[in-house]
Amino acid sequence: MSKLIPFLFLILTHFVSIGQEENKLKGKPNSVSEALLYLDQKFSDTTKYGFMYFPEDIAVSRLHFGFGMWMRNNWGLWRGGKLKDELIAMGFTHPDDMSSFILTAYHRKLHGKEIDGKSEAAKSKEFMLKVNQGISFDSISESGTSNDVLIDLFNEGDTIQFSVLAERKRFGRSYSSSVKALGVIIEKQSDSLHINLYRVAFKKRYVAQYIVGDTLITSPYYCKLLPPKGWKPKY
Repeated sequence: MSKLIPFLFLILTHFVSIGQEENKLKGKPNSVSEALLYLDQKFSDTTKYGFMYFPEDIAVSRLHFGFGMWMRNNWGLWRGGKLKDELIAMGFTHPDDMSSFILTAYHRKLHGKEIDGKSEAAKSKEFMLKVNQGISFDSISESGTSNDVLIDLFNEGDTIQFSVLAERKRFGRSYSSSVKALGVIIEKQSDSLHINLYRVAFKKRYVAQYIVGDTLITSPYYCKLLPPKGWKPKY
């Protein structure tokens, strides 16, 4: 059967698939350089590959509402701390921009590129100034990666990882979560992928919305390719 993965739900599920167990890391980073080292430990090689494989704007935006929110809440980007002090010194003023900068810096690190914090802060400040002046968001946003470019990153026959909805019923109420899934691309459209599901992770007491053998349709924005065997980041 063919189903379309809910848009809003998948925005909220990216954080679930981030990677390694949180209890392996203690404390929180006190500087941008420590934050990048933290991400090196936090992200599995699969997550690193999926993150660096996408264009920068897509890679960062995919994590903004999930892992980015976790960073803002747990690294003192709202309340304050040494990491926030360093970012303020660069010129950043809002936690959303701070977390986006850290993710952008990490994406460039994976690609062996440098980043200028003060320059990025100035861009964020100029953008918000125009927003506050009432200029429409679309007219001042830089053109991002188009669907045509994004869809070309995937090919029929590729194995991809994504998240699917899972539900648990308890005391007459339904609770939603997500589970990891693997599938093979069987068809590409101009803005979507048709995927044959062949593995769904088990989650105690939860039942996934999809089962092995189902065909589902989703945007490439929510999928990530698995790294080649033995792949390691080069830095």
